Parts: sequence; structure tokens; C-alpha cells
Amino acid sequence: MKIQVPLVVVFIIILVLFSTQSWIFLQRSNSALLQSISEESIFYAENRINEIDSFIADRLEEVRLFTRIPEVQTALRKSNEEFSAMTDIGATLAERDEVWPMLGATSSFVADLFKSPLSEQIKNTLIRFGDEQYAFKIYSEIFVTNKYGAIAGLSNLTSDYNQADEDWWVRARDEGAFAGEVSFDESAGLYSIPLHIPIVDEANNFIGVVKTVLALRTIVRYTFLANGLYDSTVVELLDKEKRVLYSNVNHKIFADRSHIYNLNTDEAYAQTFIDNEQLVVFAKSDGSGEYTGLGWIFVARHDTKEALKPLASLSIFTLIMSTIIIGIIILTGIGIIWFVSRLQKKIRLATEKITDLAKIPAENPNPIMRVTRDYTVLYANNISRKLLKQWGVSPGQKLPTKISQLIEPALKQKTKKPVEFTVGNAYYECLFYSPDNEEYINLYLWDVTKEKAVDRAKTEFVSLASHQLRTPLSIINWHSEMLSDPKVGKLNKKQKEYLNEVREGSFRMTKLVGALLNATRLDLGTYKIEPEPVELKTLFTDLEKQYAPTIKDKRLTFKLKLPTKLKTVTADKTIIRLIFDNLISNAVKYSRPKGSITVSVTDFGVQKFKVSVADRGYGIPKNQQKEIFTKMFRADNVASLDTTGTGLGLYMVKAIINSLGGTITFKSKLNQGTTFTVTLPKKIKLKKGSSRFA
Repeated sequence: MKIQVPLVVVFIIILVLFSTQSWIFLQRSNSALLQSISEESIFYAENRINEIDSFIADRLEEVRLFTRIPEVQTALRKSNEEFSAMTDIGATLAERDEVWPMLGATSSFVADLFKSPLSEQIKNTLIRFGDEQYAFKIYSEIFVTNKYGAIAGLSNLTSDYNQADEDWWVRARDEGAFAGEVSFDESAGLYSIPLHIPIVDEANNFIGVVKTVLALRTIVRYTFLANGLYDSTVVELLDKEKRVLYSNVNHKIFADRSHIYNLNTDEAYAQTFIDNEQLVVFAKSDGSGEYTGLGWIFVARHDTKEALKPLASLSIFTLIMSTIIIGIIILTGIGIIWFVSRLQKKIRLATEKITDLAKIPAENPNPIMRVTRDYTVLYANNISRKLLKQWGVSPGQKLPTKISQLIEPALKQKTKKPVEFTVGNAYYECLFYSPDNEEYINLYLWDVTKEKAVDRAKTEFVSLASHQLRTPLSIINWHSEMLSDPKVGKLNKKQKEYLNEVREGSFRMTKLVGALLNATRLDLGTYKIEPEPVELKTLFTDLEKQYAPTIKDKRLTFKLKLPTKLKTVTADKTIIRLIFDNLISNAVKYSRPKGSITVSVTDFGVQKFKVSVADRGYGIPKNQQKEIFTKMFRADNVASLDTTGTGLGLYMVKAIINSLGGTITFKSKLNQGTTFTVTLPKKIKLKKGSSRFA
């Protein structure tokens, strides 16, 4: 009976606490759900406005590429030459501009313009591309003028022939490409934004302007603005003056919404707030690439009642679960008395076992000793006394500082990995045990000299085998180059395919052998370092040129940011190039098409400098990030993208950086990209060795 009364009291307290906790849980769930909806809404709004920015930026780049087509350049060159030969260009422009509105599409002059090579390029390149790529019309109107403002090619009949007196034409000529504000285009008969791009020849001389009319409804259709998170969601696209450009509730275009939305767009790119039981989220246009944006704002309004509907189901579920848990508590209480008695017995047995394990047998064949918290030796078995003798230490004296400095960090971190050190020519590993509330530490050591010798022999074998492979691989490479020379003999198509396979396979083997040799040089410590002045700009510019074909094929943006004062560092050219070649190679290899790579070099104090290599590629799975610097490791999400990788690159990079007194860290998010940050000394010390890195 004595134990039952306290248990009843305990059960009542638990039930009261549980009921209170359930109520708190529901309140917090309400806040958490609202917060989750807010975050999801911001993500939704940012995606929508980013899609709009990307769409417009892609169109600008698409039209810019169109202007570089040789046929377009040739047509404009001819048009400019024709006008240059005129005695009075201004009079000709004025005369044609005056009769242009009366000519109509059937007149011979206009008909010839429509059939011109430049007009055909517009139709076949830009108009047809939009129809085939997106299955709907992208451009409502496109026309090209020469450098005098005269129409040289067009897709639709324009209102004027001479465009040189238009403000947009002058701005495009003088300032470069830009997107105009939304307006009603009379020629196209719809609301649209114009894109103006100057055209230059190979010598970067101005030769004309192209104007494309991008229909507003095309942007809405492409970005699926009408889709909201909830059925009642109100979706609106506003311009920078907070006027309606699009709304799914049938608001007129350019309707003023500044009195409806109190949006603080000057201080936030995206945010949410509650207004009249509605959750309002907005995201502001921030541009994309060279397109700086038009200040548009995407707004979505959700009915909070609809958004919080899942909470009602959660309340019912909580009530059911509460009933079940109360029953479980009652049933659990019945077995507590039996459990407590059994637990006491187990604790006693465990204590006795720990006490037995903590005893130090003098006859143990491995060195075992007990030391105080300040590493004074209390006891040492027979074999460990030989170690103490080599250290010049006796029981009652402290262990050498170099040993205590190895053990102390591991002891604080409570690591289970052994600490390694050497005594003369012998290698030892040490584990330790320190009972709680005790003032001593037990050290358990064992000799791993033989294991180290085997491991070193294995590494030397790999090095020897790699060296032996290089000679036949060089012969294969040389002979395959000879066979590909037409002077040796003409090969048929099948023979060329076989020869190319041999060359590619030999190249991969040569690369693998080089990586294995570098890895073994690191493991054996036989590499040498020969410092010399290294110009940072030349180093990174050469690496950019090395990967230029791949960067161009994948349409990547490569940005190099160099400090103004730090020009050169003292380093081994081969080693520092090997480090950043690996990092930039990975960034290029694992970036998606149209992605970006940024290499930033900064001065990091008096003695060091810092380099970061950032990409927006596939990223590294979080559960595999701890293994990224281990030998032969490759992340699952990119292993299939590049089957020729060795898995040695980042292992070697980290090992080299550590040996130079530097550091390497990284941050990565799956499908968002990775940033590696390297810090290195500005002056690397000389190191003698038998060979340089391959």
C-alpha cells in the first residue's frame, strides 16, 4: 500500500501534465501550421516571380543570339551599305516613313521586305522556335532596323518605317539591351513588354536594333500564374506602381492596388503577413542574369480558415491519441513496481561488472596503465613499464606532454576512435576508459607496427604497379597517335571507331594511373614541394580556358573575382593547380545547363588567402557529406553522370591542403549547389622529396 499511494499521485500529475501539454500542442500546431504555410507560400511566390524573370531573361538572350547569326549580320551589312550610298539618307527616310502607313502589306516595297532573307530568318528562327518549343506563340511582333533606323526585316506590318526618332531606339543604341514597361502595342493589338537589343558586328560596331514584342498573356501562360496553393487563393501580378498586370479574379489591367496591399517592397524581397483573416504573401522581381527586372510584384492571398482546415482533423486525432495514451499510462503503472525491482538488480550487476572490467591485470600481454586527470602514472603493468622507460618516466611521474596532448582532445570529445602515436620505431594505438566521477583514466594500448608495415607495403606496391603501367600506356598512346596519321595508312570508318575507343580507354587509364600515383605519394610522403611565385589571375584564367568547351556546351556562366592588392603567392605551381583543377572540374562537371560557377579569391589576413568555388549544381546528399573527403568515395546522386571518375580527387585535395598548413570546408544543399572554401598560406615552405605530383 505504501508504494501504491505515491503511484496514484504520480498518475494524477502525469494526466494533468499530459492534458496541459495536449492543449499547448494544439496551440503550437496552429502557429506551426501557419508558419509552414507562410514558408510554403513564400517559396511558391519566389518560384513564380523567378520563373517570370528567367523567362524574360531567356528571351533577351535568345534574341541576342539571333543577332549573331551570319545571315542576319550579312543582311544588315547590305542594308547599311545601301543607305550609306544614298545622297540624302534623312530625306529618303522621311519620304518612306510618310508613305509607309498607306502602302499596306500588298505593296511591292513592303512585300519585298516581308520576303527578304532577314524577315525569313525572323520567321524561321524566332517565330517558329517559339511555336515548336512551347506549342504557343511567344513573340507577337518582331522587326529589325539598320543603323539608320530603317526597317530591314519584320514579322508584322509596323506603324512606322523610320524608328530612329523613337526614344527606345536611341536608348538601345546608346545604352544597350533593355526590357520596356508594359504598354498597349498598337501594331500587335495587345498588352505586352517590348525587348530592345542593339546589334553589333564582329568588330563590336553598331549595325542595327531588333525589337521584339513579348505578349503579357504569353508570360502568364508560360508561368502558370493562375494556379494557386488553395482553391480560394487570389493570385495577382503587379507592376512596380502596384497596378494590376494579371489577376485571377478578373480585375482590369492597370487597376490600382496600392490601397489594397500595404507591401513594404523596399525592405524585403519576399514576406508574408496577416490582413483581415487572409494570409498575404508577395515576392518582388530581382531579375535574372543580365536582366535586372522591372520591379514586378507577385502577390497571393489565402483564406486562413481554408488553410487551417487540417488542424481540425489534427484536434480529433489528438483526442483519440490522448485516450489511448491515458490507457497506456494506467497499464504501465501496474508493471512499474515489478520493473523497478528488476531494474535495481540489473544496476547492481552492471556496477559489479564495470568494477571488474576496470581492474588492470598485470599479466596482460598488451600495455595497460592508469593515470590521474593530470596524466600522473598511478599504475603500469609489466609490458607498459618498458614504454615508460623509453619515455624516461616512472610510476608517480607525468606522461610526456606529446602523449597527453594527443589524449586530452579525444577524451573531451568522448571519441571511440583510438589515438595513434609512435615510440621509437614502433607504432601504438591507444583507447581509454574513464569512469564517471572518478579521478583516473585507464589507458589500453596495443602495438600496430606490423599492421602499419603491411599497409605501407600495400601502398608501395600500388605505387610500383602504377609506375610500371605508365610505360606501356605511353607506348599505346604514341602508337594510336601514329595510326591516326593519314601518312601511315588510310583507315576505314570501323577501324577509326576501334582506334578512337583504344585512345579514349588509354586516356582514362593514364588519368587513373596518375591519380593512383598522386594518392600513394601522399600516403608515403615522398612528394616534394618547390615554391615559386604564382600569379593568381594567370592560374585561374588558364583553368577557365581549360574547361571553356564544356562551359560553352553547357551554357554555364563562369565568374572570376580577384582581389585588387593580392596579385601573386609563393607556392608550388603543380600542386596549387592540382588543388583548384579538381575543385573547378567538379563544379563544371556537376553543374546543370545554364548554371553558374563563381571563383572568388580574397585576402585572408597577413599570412593566408582564401579561395571559394561555388556552383549551383546537383549538391551533395546530407547523409553522405561526412564521407566526401574519403578515398574512392563518390556521391550516389552524381555517380551515374560521370562514370570515369576515380573518387580520389577530393581525398587528394584535402590531404595536400592539410600538409600545406591550410584548411578546406564546404557547404552544400541537394539540388541547390555546393561551395568549397580553401584557405592556404601566402608563402608555402620548401619540402624535399623523391618525385613531384603527376
